[in-house]
Amino acid sequence: MQPERRLFGLLAALGILLGAARADAQLSYRLAPIGGRSQLLGGTGITFGRDASASFLNPATAVLVDDQRLSFSVNFYKLTYMHASNWYAPGPVDPRFGNIDVRDRSMTDIDFDTPPSSLCFYFFSSKLNPLAARGRDEALNNAHVGLCLATIQSEEFNYGAEDFSKVQPNNGVTRQAQTLSQRYSQFAAGPTYALRVNNWLSIGASVHASIITHRSLLTASAVTYGTPASAITSSFYGASKGTSFQLAGTAGMTARFGKQTLGLSVRSPTVHVFGVGGVNREATYDGAGSETFQLAANGSFLARQPMRVGVGTGVEGTWGSLEIDAFYFHHLDAAYRAELEGFQTTKQNGTIVDQPVTLDLAQRSNGVVNLAAGAELFMSPRISLLTGVSGDVSGAPAGTLRGTLFNYFALRQNRLTASLGIGTHGAAGELMLGTELAYGWGERLAVNSYQLPPEIGTARHETYQLMFVVAGSTSLRALKRAVEDMKEVVREPTRQKPVLEPKPQKPIELPGRREAD
Repeated sequence: MQPERRLFGLLAALGILLGAARADAQLSYRLAPIGGRSQLLGGTGITFGRDASASFLNPATAVLVDDQRLSFSVNFYKLTYMHASNWYAPGPVDPRFGNIDVRDRSMTDIDFDTPPSSLCFYFFSSKLNPLAARGRDEALNNAHVGLCLATIQSEEFNYGAEDFSKVQPNNGVTRQAQTLSQRYSQFAAGPTYALRVNNWLSIGASVHASIITHRSLLTASAVTYGTPASAITSSFYGASKGTSFQLAGTAGMTARFGKQTLGLSVRSPTVHVFGVGGVNREATYDGAGSETFQLAANGSFLARQPMRVGVGTGVEGTWGSLEIDAFYFHHLDAAYRAELEGFQTTKQNGTIVDQPVTLDLAQRSNGVVNLAAGAELFMSPRISLLTGVSGDVSGAPAGTLRGTLFNYFALRQNRLTASLGIGTHGAAGELMLGTELAYGWGERLAVNSYQLPPEIGTARHETYQLMFVVAGSTSLRALKRAVEDMKEVVREPTRQKPVLEPKPQKPIELPGRREAD
C-alpha cells in the first residue's frame, strides 16, 4: 500500500474516533467549526464548499465532492484567554455596604480544550437523478448524496472554585467565593442531495434533525464586615436547563459564468418537535435586614435556530480560488420559550409566603449580517496555501443582556477572526493543517454580590483565542486498506527466521606438523 494512502486512511480513522467535543455561543452564529477547510478559508462555503460546509452552508456545492469521499474535521486544540475588568462587582454597590473599595475586581481566565468536529460521507449515483438521460455527460447524470453529523453551535464557560478578597484601608474586609458553569450546544445530523442541472447550474437541499442543549449554573457567596459595623453575608444560586428537538431544511444553488461562480442558500426556521426545561433560584442575605427567596419550576422548552440567507461569489482557476460570502441571520419569533410551573417561597422579617407560580419566559434577538472571505493559492499541484478573515456579530440586542430566571443568553460578544493553513492534495485524499486567531469583546453574565438580595449583572470582557485545525478527506478505499493493514500488524506479527545450529567444523591442520603414528 502506498504511504500516502496509508496516512490519509489512518487520519480518517482518527477523525472518527475524535468526532465530538465542544466550543463557544448561541447568539454568535459562527463560532463552532463546521468544516476544517471552510474554517481555514474564513468560514466561507456558499460557493466552493467541499467539506461538511457543503451540507450545512449550501447543499448545492456537494456536487464538488468526489465519489465515496469521507470528509472529516478534527480541531485538536483551542487556547482561550479572557479578561473581565469588573467581574466581582458587575453592577452598582448597595449603600448598606458602606464605603467599600472594590477596585481590584477583575478576573483573568485561561482555558485549554478541544472544540467540536464534523464528519460527512458523500457518494453519487445516476439512479437517484430523475434528470439522468442517455447521451448526457456522466457528471450531469450523477446525483450527489451525503450524510453529515456536526456540532454547528456551541458555547461552554467554566469558572470554578474562584475567590475575591480585599482588605479595606479602614480595616473593613470583603470576600467572595464563586463557581460558574454555562454550556450551550446544537448537534445536527441529516442527509444532503445535490445534482447538476446543466453545465452551469447546480441545485441541492438538506434536512437536519438537531438537538439543542442549554445548561447554566451560577453560585456565589460573600461576606463583608468591618464597614459597616455589622457583617453582611449573602449567597446566590441560580440554575436552568433546557433540551429541545427540532427539524430544519436548507436549499441552495450555484451558477457558474466562466471562471466566476455565484451561490445562494436559504435555511428555514426550525420546526419544533419536543422539549423540556426547568429553573431553580435561591438568594439569601443577612446583616442589613434579612431575606430568603427560593423558586423551582419545570415544564416545556423550545429553542429556535434562526433563519439564514447566504450569498456568495468566487473565482476559480489553476492558481486556486477566491470567495466572498455574506450571511444574514434572523429569528422570526423569540429565540427560545420556556413555559414552566412550580412554587416560590419568600421569607422576610419572619413572615413566610409560599405560592404556586406559572412562568412564560422568552427573549428575542436582533437580525445580524456576517461577512467572510477566503482564498486558496496553489504553490504546486500538490501543495496549497489557505487563508481567510471573517466577522461574527452577536444577535443579543444591545443593553438587553441581563440576568433572567433562565439565563439563556449567557454573553453578548462580537468577534474578528483570521486563519492561515497549508493543504496537501493527492489521489488518496487531502490533508489540511492550520490555525485560526480570534479576538472577541463584549459582556457576560456574572453574579453581583454587592446588591441585597444578590442578583445577576454583566461584566465587560475581552477574549483572545488560538485554535489549531487538522482536517481533510479520504476515499473509503484508502480507509479500508488502512484498517486491513492495522489488522495485519495486530494479528500477524512478523515471523522471525528459525535459528539454525552451527555445523561442526573440521580440525585445521597446521603446516609442518603430522599426527604421531
